[in-house]
Amino acid sequence: MPSPGDKSALLDEAWWAIEQGNVVKARSCVRRAARRGGPRAEIAHILGRIEVLLGNEEAAVAHYTRALDAEGPTADVLYDMGLSCEALGREAEKRTCFLSVLELDAAAPQPAPLLTEDELTAQGRAALESLPERLCEALSNVPVIVEPRPAAYLVETGFDPRALGLFEGTAFTYELFEQPQMATRIVLYFANIFAISRNRNDALEQVKITVLHETAHYFGLDEEDVAALGLA
Repeated sequence: MPSPGDKSALLDEAWWAIEQGNVVKARSCVRRAARRGGPRAEIAHILGRIEVLLGNEEAAVAHYTRALDAEGPTADVLYDMGLSCEALGREAEKRTCFLSVLELDAAAPQPAPLLTEDELTAQGRAALESLPERLCEALSNVPVIVEPRPAAYLVETGFDPRALGLFEGTAFTYELFEQPQMATRIVLYFANIFAISRNRNDALEQVKITVLHETAHYFGLDEEDVAALGLA
């Protein structure tokens, strides 16, 4: 009889294949794990992620529903379901999923504090100061705020509960320097940053990327532009 470790290794390999975009490998691993009696909820979750790679968001939601039925509400499954609902234009369902994710993430054991609040703020400010001089001057008085994760009122509007940051304020226009428009604040969500960081240096890099990513949007770049700059 195969050991539990065999099933776990197969599922780990399936997740890795998904990260690489290798649908064939992911399917092979998850099927083998299923034949060996792997956990139904995780298998359904992986199958949902495979369907997302294939562009089948409806099928993905069906798999996520099976995962939730098998194990009950889990933050990762609900998050992926929320993303699929967003892709399908199901805004009410997305918001319901995202609010549950926010609650479950807050109740779970918290990631290790890799940076202090002062270090987070300093790194955020350093990222702003790395911008071209005219842009840096325009943002010189914008405060960098740190919060654990997005507030419920934001998530209720459909905001991502696992966002790493937020740039609030009036969007940039080319008349910026004739009629200055100041952003209200930059927010860094440290619990979310720590959750995806392996160590202190990784967290510092995530802060830098997050601030530059949000600033790029503020100055009118779309997601493709931001990705092209390596800030996705």
